[in-house]
Amino acid sequence: MTIITLIVAAVFGARVTAKPIGEITASMSGLAEGNLDADIPFANRRDEIGRMARAV
Repeated sequence: MTIITLIVAAVFGARVTAKPIGEITASMSGLAEGNLDADIPFANRRDEIGRMARAV
């Protein structure tokens, strides 16, 4: 039971983290290509993801 719980927690954690970072990365790529109107998602979050988005 513990192993299943750990696997579920790992998958959930990866989804919660990977999607926002992927979207921020896409916005950063747009900025690098000269699109200064690129939307920077997740800037309103109060965690590390939000700090990364605000830094961009």
